[in-house]
Amino acid sequence: MSMNCRRSEFINKAYYCSKCNVRVYNKPALEVIEGMVGIPLGCFNNISELAPIVEIWSEEKLTFLSKSECILESFKGNGIPKRLNALLSSLESR
Repeated sequence: MSMNCRRSEFINKAYYCSKCNVRVYNKPALEVIEGMVGIPLGCFNNISELAPIVEIWSEEKLTFLSKSECILESFKGNGIPKRLNALLSSLESR
């Protein structure tokens, strides 16, 4: 099952488990960044090995969360799609 969720001016699509109705992932609008998927941390058995490199909507981050050393780029909003795509491309080519 899926549901559209509003985030600023863009439409996100959220996907839920058909048995327990827990959100399993969401896809941001194509204007945000094509191919990006958001997965709630609660869906993982072990999050200790996750190392995100980019954070978006950082102005909405909970105040007790500090910036991780692995974060290479942080955007207050959704970031400019071209900048995010360029960053991801440069990281993939390393």
